[in-house]
Amino acid sequence: MALLLWQVAWEVVAWARADERAGLFAPTAHWTRLNLLWNLHVPGVVAPLLRALSEAVLMEPEAADPGFVALLCREVSEWAKEVGATETALWYAQAAELALMRADAPAAFSTGWISHRLGEAPSHGVVTARPSGSCPDLASGTAASRNSWGSSERY
Repeated sequence: MALLLWQVAWEVVAWARADERAGLFAPTAHWTRLNLLWNLHVPGVVAPLLRALSEAVLMEPEAADPGFVALLCREVSEWAKEVGATETALWYAQAAELALMRADAPAAFSTGWISHRLGEAPSHGVVTARPSGSCPDLASGTAASRNSWGSSERY
């Protein structure tokens, strides 16, 4: 089952990153995937999601709706979290974001740029105001500044 989940996530990522989506997958890929889903007795909650992802991405990759693909990926991610499969949850959460990159490229770029600059999400708070001469430390969610007495403040 783990290999199947990885394969479907990989197919979504390949679809999302492809410059030309027509002919991306073999004409029989969808039917092969359905056969595998049937033979592995995939749990009822996630099986329809994987079938729908397979149909969207493998059957007509050039016509697949990025919003629908992302929604399905998020649903698989939620299911994975519920069953304690956190790596699988992460694969599908990332696949959902990749699916939306072309549909909302400016937002995806902004998110990626911020993530890159931060290295990781701030652990607390948001810097909302900065005294003159302050230097935000975005990775820790704090900002340091020198006041007129030369001491450092954190806020």
